[in-house]
Amino acid sequence: MSGQAPKHTSEEDSSGSDSGSEVSLEPETDRFGFILTNGSTSVGVGPPPELVRQRESKWINIIRQWDHILLKKSSKVKEQCQKGIPASLRAKCWLLLCGASEKMEQNKNLYESLDSQPGLQSWVDIIERDLDRQFPFHEMFQSKDGHGQRGLFRVLKAYTQYQPDEGYCQAQGPVAAVLLMNMPAQEAFWCLVQISEQYLPGYYSPLLEGVLFDAALLTWVLKRTCPAAHKHLQQHGVEPLMFATDWLMCLFTASPAVQHSPPSLGPLLLLWCASAPAGGSSAGATSPGTCRATKEVSGSGGDSRNTEGRQGTTPRRR
Repeated sequence: MSGQAPKHTSEEDSSGSDSGSEVSLEPETDRFGFILTNGSTSVGVGPPPELVRQRESKWINIIRQWDHILLKKSSKVKEQCQKGIPASLRAKCWLLLCGASEKMEQNKNLYESLDSQPGLQSWVDIIERDLDRQFPFHEMFQSKDGHGQRGLFRVLKAYTQYQPDEGYCQAQGPVAAVLLMNMPAQEAFWCLVQISEQYLPGYYSPLLEGVLFDAALLTWVLKRTCPAAHKHLQQHGVEPLMFATDWLMCLFTASPAVQHSPPSLGPLLLLWCASAPAGGSSAGATSPGTCRATKEVSGSGGDSRNTEGRQGTTPRRR
């Protein structure tokens, strides 16, 4: 997505803006495009330019030899993903890593066809009501008529036409929004398709069977990797579905650290980059990385108020 460059730029900037053309009127933003308000300051400064250039060089080499490296040196790709993909190459790399590039090539002009159709009005109305809920502090999504919200509408509407049996699920909104921060609408659509079909199958279906499976998987993994945290949660009757539903369905985009100002998008992007090569793996396998926070809760003197009353709500099937 092209757009007005944010006032603060760096090697890891966001890709779009709904700011006005007058420089003096532009709100101050961080390197990801989030508007800084109430004296808030940018979270993190990003890697030094020389390190970014080094990583860009490695990724350019990987892209040039993609077919060979994918077959012979997958460990090299995973290693680079875990370090983070530079913003300048993130769109290209995500498309390759998740298979969206190949999917798009196999379905030439399909997105344009879906985009040109009006869509089912019942889905259109619901999607439109949800647009301004996605990242309200990000410059791309500030304006109802801005290119961020317009692009988000197009991607989500097209998905309801591509998968009419699934339609629209509220949890897809923030996922699609993060994709749009990094790439144009067509590429974001095909990445969303791959996420829904290959990474999170059954997450956005009417029965949400993929979410239920991964919640059970999370319980098992927590018991094996964080037994103290698992025991603490069990003692207070806290099940994964009570707190992890938003993590799983929204791919961690619904975290308060990401949605509210000042946000912290860096860790989310790093997590997505690190998970990208894992094609069919579930989000539940990633969630135990959050058990460090749960361990802190279990060491807080046993105050059940730290876990009770913090139950997540399942993003609604619309």
